[in-house]
Amino acid sequence: MNNSKSFLLFSFLILGNWACKSTTTTDPSPTTTTPTTSTPDVLVPLEQLELASDYTYDANSSNTIKLNGSSITVTGTGAKASGSIVTISAAGTYIVSGNLSNGQIVVQTDATDAVKVVLNGIEIANNIEDF
Repeated sequence: MNNSKSFLLFSFLILGNWACKSTTTTDPSPTTTTPTTSTPDVLVPLEQLELASDYTYDANSSNTIKLNGSSITVTGTGAKASGSIVTISAAGTYIVSGNLSNGQIVVQTDATDAVKVVLNGIEIANNIEDF
């Protein structure tokens, strides 16, 4: 149950960051927003932010990211490890497991790329001064 809560929280954080763009409104009414300086790259209808498919994945066709203390091993394509930082750069499903003493998981893709990160009982510590 904790894994599904972690995945759900992580999904909301990723989707929330991806779906929300900064806009300026000229009307303070809570029902009307009018962008004045920029428009979002992608508009996602609210009902599409959470899909049933968000909770399923095929482990056999997924990429794996194994956290090994201070190093990371990637199996599959679309992600690259460099020391204690792994960068996901392509659409796909990534199953992350293990422990990382001081590192990061970075998702750096186009806004339209569907990236699913499955957190399988991971622990990550990060000292911000090291990065």
